[in-house]
Amino acid sequence: MKKKVFAVLVILTLTFTAGVMAAPQLKLIINGTPVTSPAPKLIDGSTYVPLRVVSEMLGAEVGWDAKSYTVTVDSEKQPTDGQKVEGFHFHSIDIQDVEHGYHDVYLNVKNNTGKEVRSAYFNLVFYDKSGKVLASELISTGELKNGETKFIDLMVEDKIAGYSSYKFHKDAIYFK
Repeated sequence: MKKKVFAVLVILTLTFTAGVMAAPQLKLIINGTPVTSPAPKLIDGSTYVPLRVVSEMLGAEVGWDAKSYTVTVDSEKQPTDGQKVEGFHFHSIDIQDVEHGYHDVYLNVKNNTGKEVRSAYFNLVFYDKSGKVLASELISTGELKNGETKFIDLMVEDKIAGYSSYKFHKDAIYFK
């Protein structure tokens, strides 16, 4: 009798395990980048994805207030780790107001293309809250070896006063 009960338990375990193993694996891809952890979950026909992961990959800042049990998502703030464009990582971005109608912009750019670059050109575009372009400045990296980081500083006219966000756009890249 014990052998029959054990055999039934083994068969039931294998049956349920096979069903779980046969279920399709949910995938989360944000802007072409697969996200492997934490994985999305399918519950009662709805797909649940981690808010923090999605928000941060889209450039938003996520906060948690334990006293009020409130999650905040601020999409108007720039990501703290910078922006990645075409194998280049723009980071440590600092924009300062200066007198006489100009702003100083300081940033680092790292070449992660896997190749040595003769020169790369990017437009740094500033936007207001409605998404209207306030100004665009051309940035040149000069020569950059793969993995090398270069400090860049530039002055931008006061047209960006009150900007809400900025974004880097590729203009041209010349490899050696």
